[in-house]
Amino acid sequence: MEYFTRLQGSLLPRCIPAMLPAAAIGALFASGAMEPWMGPVRDVFGHPSAMPLLGIVFGYLSIARLNMSYERYWEGVTHVKSMHSKWADACSQILVFDGLADPSTKLREDPFCAHVVHMFQLMSAMAMVNLHHDGSWE
Repeated sequence: MEYFTRLQGSLLPRCIPAMLPAAAIGALFASGAMEPWMGPVRDVFGHPSAMPLLGIVFGYLSIARLNMSYERYWEGVTHVKSMHSKWADACSQILVFDGLADPSTKLREDPFCAHVVHMFQLMSAMAMVNLHHDGSWE
């Protein structure tokens, strides 16, 4: 549930100012409280069958935009995964190259190997921090 209520990085705080007045107007029209003013509203919007068409077009446009956003997100995730994979390959190549001198060396016990792995972990962590950076450090 925490995932749905998180506000950092969410569009929900930016949508609420537009959603509340629209919900209030919709509730007023649905309740029948606006019936005395419906004549001028009908004059502005014309025939009532135009509104479903407008809703359908808006729905298709919203879905197309959502699909593009979704594809862009997964492309970014794929590139991050590829970045981590390439760094893991580079780290393993360094460890293998260093281990050629003495194959009996245990990688977990060698201080140089531990340092190299730690440096790659830090590089990966800093890359992820920079990807999540919102510009508030400056």
